[in-house]
Amino acid sequence: MDRPVLYLDVEGTLLLVGLQQVYYRPHLQTLLTWVKRHAGELDCRWLTSFSRHRVEAILTGCGASVSMISYQRWAGCKAAAIETDKPGFWIDDNCTLRDQGVLEDLYEGNGKFVFRQVRRWAGRKTDGELLEVLKEVRTWLAQVQGSPDAPGCREQE
Repeated sequence: MDRPVLYLDVEGTLLLVGLQQVYYRPHLQTLLTWVKRHAGELDCRWLTSFSRHRVEAILTGCGASVSMISYQRWAGCKAAAIETDKPGFWIDDNCTLRDQGVLEDLYEGNGKFVFRQVRRWAGRKTDGELLEVLKEVRTWLAQVQGSPDAPGCREQE
């Protein structure tokens, strides 16, 4: 089986870029550390309008190792850049109606793809949404790998 893919949006999802400063969402390091630790089990890709150079410069600024995450090019519609032959989990704060339509057409509820809309981060220091998302990603990864410990994967006794 091909490795599943985790797609990450950047602006509004993981951080905010102000006029003179970048504001990192709480628990961003926790998410990126988990991605690095599981790099052999899944592919992780930036799915953002930011350039590769800008993403690397911004996230390196918070001490993140971003080399294990590849950059997914797209034009016009983010969802069209998603590989349909692999299980995927996409985290974004702004899925357009066009993206939603593409996702529905491609996956039709087949369970191998998850889209997780997050609230656009507004700088709240107590925001814990990335930790919630990380729990969902862990569960999804266990399910697509067929782990017997994954919720919903245990045989009925």
